This record gives sequence, C-alpha cells and structure tokens, in this order.
Amino acid sequence: MEFNDVGRAAGLTESLFTKSGPGFATRLVSGIAGLGVTESTFYAQIRPMLKIEVPTTQYSGYDPITNRLMLLLDDISQTRGASFGNILTRKLSLDSAEKVVDTLAALHVTFWNTPLRNRFGNWLLDSYEYMVRVDSTMKLSKRILLGFERARDVIDPGCSHDEEKCPRR
Repeated sequence: MEFNDVGRAAGLTESLFTKSGPGFATRLVSGIAGLGVTESTFYAQIRPMLKIEVPTTQYSGYDPITNRLMLLLDDISQTRGASFGNILTRKLSLDSAEKVVDTLAALHVTFWNTPLRNRFGNWLLDSYEYMVRVDSTMKLSKRILLGFERARDVIDPGCSHDEEKCPRR
C-alpha cells in the first residue's frame, strides 16, 4: 500500500496485518469462548496502556451480533523484521521463552489489584472464568494434559502438579 503525501506526512503505516473472523465456524467458536470481544477490546482499550512489545493497532472492531472481528495492526514482519513459524515449526529458545514470561508479567503487573471489570466491562474474565469458558468450548484441559503427555520426554520427571515437587529456576 502506498499513501499520498498527506498520508505519509501523517505517518500512516504502509504495511498492515489484518486479522478477522470471516467464517461461520470461526465466529461460532470465537463467540462461545468470547475470543473476539476479548481480543478486539484488548487492542482498543488495554494495549495503549501497556509498555510491552505489541504491534501498533490501527483499528480494532467487534460486532457482538455476528461475532465478526477486524483488527488492523502494523505488519511487524515488515516494520520490525519479525519472523514467524507455525505450531509445528516454531521453536522457542530459553531466552525467547523468558521474554514471553517477562511480557506477560509486565501486562499483568500493570493492572494488578485493580478493578478491571469496573474499568473495562464484563467481557474481561479472570483466569479461572476464562479457562472454564474455553474448556467448555474446546476441551482445553484435555488438550493441556495431552500436551504434557506428548512432552513427557522433555519435562523433568520430578515435575508434577504438586508445586513442591516441581523444581523452579
């Protein structure tokens, strides 16, 4: 995309990434789990308050009737040189995994002990409510257990659901 002089002077991004939920099946699962409203509202309301590396949001919209979602974000593969794999090819180094944890910590500490529901509305679920909703839709607990089973060769044998048995760094 190329802008005219006015667009360039305004600093409009010429490389955009779009994310939407155009298909019925996608919207159905997204609607049941509340993913569309959560993601679009995150980018519209919460993301601007965070000091974390997240693509700049150009537009975020959600229709609660149809569960359609539209996000226009800076294409960080172009603007920041980011590269992506897929679930089968993407491998995280220890350094990258630590950065993910640091980013999530920065996100959560920003709003720690604040009444988010009063601030952002009822779409924002706590972690337990979110897991129950997603689990009821996609049987996430079974998928998580399957993931642990498949990864048993790389998980410390002393690690279990028991916090005392799971060594920490």
